[in-house]
Amino acid sequence: MRKRLWLLWVRLLPLRSRLQLDGGIILGCLVLSVGLWIGVSLDRVYQIKTDVPLAVDGIPADKVVHLYPGQVAVQFESRGAELVRFRQMYDTVHLPYQMVSGLSMLDHSQLEDRVRKVLPAHSQRLLVVTDPVIVEIESQRKYRVPLRLKGDLQPAPTYGFENPPVLMTDSVSLYGPQGMLESVEAWYVTAPGDILVTQQAEIRLPVDRPDTLPGVQVSPQEVTVRLSPRRFIEARLRLPVVIRDLPPHTSVRLDHPVVQVRCLVPEDMYSAFMADSADWRIQIPYASLQPDFPYLAPEPSLPSAVRLISQTPRFVSFVIVRDLTRL
Repeated sequence: MRKRLWLLWVRLLPLRSRLQLDGGIILGCLVLSVGLWIGVSLDRVYQIKTDVPLAVDGIPADKVVHLYPGQVAVQFESRGAELVRFRQMYDTVHLPYQMVSGLSMLDHSQLEDRVRKVLPAHSQRLLVVTDPVIVEIESQRKYRVPLRLKGDLQPAPTYGFENPPVLMTDSVSLYGPQGMLESVEAWYVTAPGDILVTQQAEIRLPVDRPDTLPGVQVSPQEVTVRLSPRRFIEARLRLPVVIRDLPPHTSVRLDHPVVQVRCLVPEDMYSAFMADSADWRIQIPYASLQPDFPYLAPEPSLPSAVRLISQTPRFVSFVIVRDLTRL
């Protein structure tokens, strides 16, 4: 058995060597063909259309330059090898401020020489295909505008703010193009939502970024907000509605003589508030009733620190009754 296996191995050995030799030849041919294809591709001349960014150098500190559009569309021809280097070293067309300061637009002839400097060295048939570039130069100014809080700050559960949050800085400075800032009436600090504070505190909040106003700088970028949270407890009251100053022999019937009120009371006031509320009434003068519109809106008189949540009902209908037998 071993002798047969050995004879089989000896017979297959030349075939194995030949297969290895053929595989090497095939791989070598494949590498050579790929190399030839790359060489031919890099030596060919291609027509390219692309956008090249524009930038202005040497702008004075008190000026802002806007170019519309901010890039120039060009068409040219160049060899593949140079295009590879061009894509790797993609550059911007730099225009000196002295060149654009006295112009309202740049035409093709003014752009071609500058564009040619950033294209491959042996480019041919350069053609600027974009519209003329509009040039706008603005002076930069510094403005002071009011600062306001946008949105609501929510304290920790069962807490509320005794006083509205206070911005310790009432205004910010804006520096940028005059045309952009002339219409800005105020700047904002956006409230982040929930603020888990349970006692008086001062927090730092970022001023809104001028993302929609390119070239504008805001100072300061953070401001302090003072918070005065206070713990509240919900109270439920049943307040009778009373019509006062009735004329003689006159009464008023109400479809809901009692109003149910839900409110939030500061924790340190709760006991005294509930004791005093036992004798409270919602008093409405008779002179304020309008017979042609038989509805009234009772408003409970609550201490300033107490916050009304809901009132049921909001409106009460009434009927004026006169005792004609006693007139």
